[in-house]
Amino acid sequence: MRILLGLIGVGLLTYIGICLYLYLWQSRMMFYPTKELTVTPDQVGLQYDNVQINVKDDESVHGWYFDQPVDQSKGGERRVLLFCHGNGGNISNRLETILFLQEIGVSLLIFDYRGYGQSDGEFGEENMYQDALTSYRWLIDEKGWQSEQIILFGRSLGGAIVVDLATKVKAGGVIVESSFTAIGDMASKMYPWLPVRYLLKYQFSSIDKIADLTCPILIAHSQEDSLVPYEMGRRLFEVGGDKAQFVELSGDHDELAYLQSSTYRSAIRQFIFQ
Repeated sequence: MRILLGLIGVGLLTYIGICLYLYLWQSRMMFYPTKELTVTPDQVGLQYDNVQINVKDDESVHGWYFDQPVDQSKGGERRVLLFCHGNGGNISNRLETILFLQEIGVSLLIFDYRGYGQSDGEFGEENMYQDALTSYRWLIDEKGWQSEQIILFGRSLGGAIVVDLATKVKAGGVIVESSFTAIGDMASKMYPWLPVRYLLKYQFSSIDKIADLTCPILIAHSQEDSLVPYEMGRRLFEVGGDKAQFVELSGDHDELAYLQSSTYRSAIRQFIFQ
């Protein structure tokens, strides 16, 4: 009996230790920023503006702005896309997406959250929300865009950020790609034996906000996504209601082969210029 109680005690202490580790180190387990820019748009022949957007008196976020001329084939309509990337790397790791969006003919602002790339400060949920909001206002105040011309595009973690942003501002539409319902749902999937919902410092809960959006929504997800379950994308689509559309992707979470899919390209183009 004494041995059994000892084993139970050791097991309990180990379990508590794992919970404590998860609570204290979850930022490092969730965010994977890199500081070095591996490539810049001019190296692949793209013209752009290198921008610093003030988010606080002593902090700014770094971004790239691409301005597209009016395309008469699209009826002279202009759109700008505010892109929020996922939890790893920085904007230089999104060049494939930038090239795709430039081919579509949409203006673009892509930025790094605080703590990523050449942006100042520290990352965190509220800071990321504020970084996106400030970047949105920069498009209006500095570049003269109208709210209905701005499309909010978020991939993976960025999907939760654009959903939050769309609850605070007007936009022409929201694209949520390969994203999750909430961090709590993701954590429960990854650690079903831990009380993760009581340990989390971050929420990123799109499922609690997406029904409140008033603009058109496009949800994109792949059944082959091994990181973020396909069912989460479908759930966001269902909760989005009549204003939501869904497009199927192919490949795993970080595979971008679908950028060359005619179905995907057509769906994105039609949504942006609807």
